[in-house]
Amino acid sequence: MTDHSPGWRIPQMQKSETRQEQVQGEFFHSESSLADRLVREAIQNSMDARVDPQAPVKVSFTFSGQRDALSKSEAAQFLSGLNPHLEVGALEGSPENLSSFFDRPMPYLAIEDFGTHGLTGDITANSTMERGNNFWGFFRSTGISSKTEGEAGSWGLGKWVFPDASDISAFLGVTQREGESELVLMGQAILRPHSIGEFDYRPYGWFAEYSEDNDAKWLPMPVRDQDFIEEACLAFGIQRGLGNDRQPGLTIVVPFPNEELTPAGIARATVTQYFLPIVNGDLDVEIRHPELGDTAITADTIMGVAGRIQPSDRDDESPESMRSTVLLAQWAATHSNDNFRLLNVANSTFEMSETEKEDYERGTPIGFEVYTNTTRRDRNRREGSNFRIIIERDEGLQNGHDYFVRGFLRVPKMDHIANYHARALVIIDGQSALGHMLRDAEGPAHMEWKPNEKRATQKWVNTPERVREVRRTAGRILQALTTRASTLQRHALADLFPASRSSGGSDTGPGSRGGDNPSPSTPPIPGGPSPFIITQTADGFVVTKNSHNTKPVEGAWRMSIAYDVSRGDPFRAFEAAATNGLLDFSIFESGELSVRVSKSTETTAVADNVLDFDVKGDDFRLQITGFDGRDIAVDIVPAPSSEEDDDS
Repeated sequence: MTDHSPGWRIPQMQKSETRQEQVQGEFFHSESSLADRLVREAIQNSMDARVDPQAPVKVSFTFSGQRDALSKSEAAQFLSGLNPHLEVGALEGSPENLSSFFDRPMPYLAIEDFGTHGLTGDITANSTMERGNNFWGFFRSTGISSKTEGEAGSWGLGKWVFPDASDISAFLGVTQREGESELVLMGQAILRPHSIGEFDYRPYGWFAEYSEDNDAKWLPMPVRDQDFIEEACLAFGIQRGLGNDRQPGLTIVVPFPNEELTPAGIARATVTQYFLPIVNGDLDVEIRHPELGDTAITADTIMGVAGRIQPSDRDDESPESMRSTVLLAQWAATHSNDNFRLLNVANSTFEMSETEKEDYERGTPIGFEVYTNTTRRDRNRREGSNFRIIIERDEGLQNGHDYFVRGFLRVPKMDHIANYHARALVIIDGQSALGHMLRDAEGPAHMEWKPNEKRATQKWVNTPERVREVRRTAGRILQALTTRASTLQRHALADLFPASRSSGGSDTGPGSRGGDNPSPSTPPIPGGPSPFIITQTADGFVVTKNSHNTKPVEGAWRMSIAYDVSRGDPFRAFEAAATNGLLDFSIFESGELSVRVSKSTETTAVADNVLDFDVKGDDFRLQITGFDGRDIAVDIVPAPSSEEDDDS
């Protein structure tokens, strides 16, 4: 008798199909831990599916542990048909002896959301693009997103984390769709293209309803047998399938979860990635484990949980840092618009009042509402957007940290204020035009805003400038809070250290007129030889002591840098470009220029093209790289004292 019950089916490949290894995970593996990846993508999907903006989305992570793991006989009906394909098609890095997994109890991790609309859309559709069809986007497309512009995800690759979290590279999904009373169930496995006997098989398989269609015609359809689904809900402890009070949403069951996934890891990832929506009351998270207990992470409990998260080698995600960041988020949530000072990002410099500087020195949080604009190429219409920055000084920090959040999602791989003992929370409205542009500037893992991301530059005008503006604004504010930026660019430079052409100075760098062989340049200085030698490198320059100068070089110095110009003052040209929002470079921009110094030198960036450095010995060495090949003009003068800055 033929068994027509639901099970796993991996279709055979056609001769014309391209054989290709599954490489989606490469977009995510090197970026963060498995717990971070799973929490980021699972909660992002849930927040994108939110029904009521006035009610929080609730997400639960339930571990079976060993106590509630399914027995071999209980698990068999959810694994039927998968074993022979796993034996030969397991992904690289999978555990050894996968076949033995089918002869042991099956632990699981269930991820459920509530307050969402579930996987809505036509379950029979499978065209090249099904915009707004969430069921299709989740189960039937890879690298194509069905999401709309206002949602956080956009690459169609995030769901990779669910099979990635499973040692058998498979997951089950149970969803109640908004407007329906019945549940549907479907599963997916992602393997390698593989062969069994004389037949070749595709890398994708589905847990679906039985069908007599051949592989060429078969469209996997979700299981709709309510008795079977209720049995699955009972086996996996799925809350939405138990009782009569069913709520729309999605449940993902990860069988045989990777050992890296622990309640502590999930709690840490939740706090570090989603602290802002939790503080704002937009998200509640619960983590359950039968042996280790339960943890609720809500607006009322997050401060306590943040203080207990697992330590990390990342200083910006230590328990102490996260508690302080949660406090900044709470400050932002509880202060009105009147507490945020308005700034225009296009201004070349920001001027701060003495009160603001005093507040900063005391460690009092200071809020800013920053205006910028974006232009979509297909609309040719400028749209204004505001974003918020909350800054506080913390002398306990070894390096400064900025925390960027777009909508509900933290974008964690950017840090631009390392030279300050401060933290900054940068909040972008995900529904704004700026939020849409920054979403396009993110890669599949949503880890950073890339100025030259192709998707963004094709869709938006002046993307690199806009992305850099947002990334470096906190640093510019800190510059204004700690220095008088308006006096930095031209404080008696020409008189003290004249450049070789219009302004007299030391001119060197890639493409300088000294020929192909780099040679030291020693600019003249009144009263004797220059204290310094400036030597060009392939993409920058090195500053060292001039051995012909007998005077000591210990002390504080100020260096100004600009790309040289054929006419006029290169430093004034830099200022003019900055005023128009077209900076050539910025010392504040992480990854753009690299500043490296010897142990006997300390540096502080005080403007986009101005660096203060303190020389403590004749063996000092300062190197800056990352320039684009144009000639570079460099002026070095004694740094003004604090009294000189105050008097100017």
